[in-house]
Amino acid sequence: MRVLLAGAALQERWVGGEPEVARLLGIGLRREGHEVIRVAQAREGAALASMALVPLDYDPVSEKRYFQVLRETRPDVVLAFYDYDTSLVRSCRRAGLPVIVCAHIFWPTCPIGVMYIDGQGTCDGAGFAKCLRHTMVSVPDSRLPIPFRELPFPAAMQVYLKFLTRAKNLRTANAIVVPSESMRDLLQTQGLGGIQVIPNAVDANQFKPRAESSGIRRVLFPAGSTSERKGFSHFVRLAQKLKRTFPTVEFTATNYVGDESITRSSYLSRADYVRLLQDSTIVVVPPLWPEPFGMVALEAMAAGRPVVAYRSGALPEIVVDGESGIIADVGDVRTLTDGVQTLLEDESMCDSMGRAGRRRAENEFNLEQMTQRYLSLIGSVTNSTRSSE
Repeated sequence: MRVLLAGAALQERWVGGEPEVARLLGIGLRREGHEVIRVAQAREGAALASMALVPLDYDPVSEKRYFQVLRETRPDVVLAFYDYDTSLVRSCRRAGLPVIVCAHIFWPTCPIGVMYIDGQGTCDGAGFAKCLRHTMVSVPDSRLPIPFRELPFPAAMQVYLKFLTRAKNLRTANAIVVPSESMRDLLQTQGLGGIQVIPNAVDANQFKPRAESSGIRRVLFPAGSTSERKGFSHFVRLAQKLKRTFPTVEFTATNYVGDESITRSSYLSRADYVRLLQDSTIVVVPPLWPEPFGMVALEAMAAGRPVVAYRSGALPEIVVDGESGIIADVGDVRTLTDGVQTLLEDESMCDSMGRAGRRRAENEFNLEQMTQRYLSLIGSVTNSTRSSE
């Protein structure tokens, strides 16, 4: 079988959990003997201009390019990852090919894909005035190719109008895959159906815990972003308080230079990031937005490290409170801090939770399981497409 993986999230410069999941899925499908083709079309020049001018959730230039790719590659099925809009989905329907939308962020339910408003908190759904006010005043760090922090009214209106037609286009897909139950529930409240939950996987061998200790006690914030919705300011408050009690412990944030209580890391390669996780003692994941999945928490568990996290989005589906980590209510910095302090003071508990997390990552979130779930869905979709011809 020939499987096409496509979308902006597959570009080389793209970072985060989604491109890693796509990479692992490609490995898993190839291991099962299937041919995998990757296509990552950047929106530049005419395509970017077309996307900005068309008030619908596609642009004719990108749709034409994708249609040509489909004719050249002739896949049996297409897995569409995040791609700014639904041009790829429309191209697949035009070509008569089954398409599965892989939604790892909130672009089906939010014009800018975050479901969060800085200074206000989690958003309960799109609304005309709310969305325009949000994008005109402060465009958050998102996946949209917008180089501005504020949008003029016509541009903000354009972003919202595109979103209004998104759900209609997504309903033409054969299925929508989300990585968590919490994300499925959210998409269903927005009127989307045909949703399948396939949890993300981790390469447990890549994150295998080290036998020897680095000799450094480190509490790590691995999000790689200082944005409000990732909870970085809460990690800073945690570090400032605990540094007084544990002066030899390093509180490290990836890709950050700033507060004196926080040790910076340089911008990390994948291998360096893995080593940093392996050399950490505790990993803190305190997002304020409804985390769609939380790959950094799963990767920490695979590295044998306990996770202290907020009860945000899918994180309680990954981290078992009291077993592989400690869960605090969203925004409860005191409980978050107490959780880290407890683990720093109790080495045996820290080690026990780390081992439990490693077992859970190996048994519940392994690549073979994720691959088989995708193959089962692909089989169902392709069989249904053939029977309807």
